[in-house]
Amino acid sequence: AVVSTQSTGETTENASTFHEPLPRFQQEQVQREVNYDKSKKEVSKWLPIVKRNRETTHMSYPLYHTTNTRVKEDISSFANKRPGATSKLEEEIYEVLSAEKHVLERPDHLLTEAEEKSLEALAAEEAEVRREELSKMRALLSYQEEKFRRKNKIKSKKYHKLLKKKKKKKK
Repeated sequence: AVVSTQSTGETTENASTFHEPLPRFQQEQVQREVNYDKSKKEVSKWLPIVKRNRETTHMSYPLYHTTNTRVKEDISSFANKRPGATSKLEEEIYEVLSAEKHVLERPDHLLTEAEEKSLEALAAEEAEVRREELSKMRALLSYQEEKFRRKNKIKSKKYHKLLKKKKKKKK
């Protein structure tokens, strides 16, 4: 860098001076290039895994099953023996639930016993269609339940006034 001195009018080379910074657009371009190289290295680590996953015909999730044996033991012991019922009501509830085939109490199964029996009678293609229908129905029911819960939580006066007006109009 060339530095001029005002007193003598001479120009001298000073080693401690800095170059002027690049214009903003060039700084951004350099930064983008650096970030691109970093992200390219990070993505290249996953290429073999992505390639293997693309080549498989069937994938089940989660890919790496982590099981907690203690939780499984607790669930199986609960299913095999009656929990410590403290009242007659709890005993009756447990008996009803254990006798019921429509309750999903097996954590390793996606369908209840009644649904599995009905699916065994159907052909493979029909079973897949029926399974999709059942999952859609469950999703719709859960959405509807959430909607009703949200509606019941509304506490505003304005909302209740509108509800009263609607009821009066219906009558």
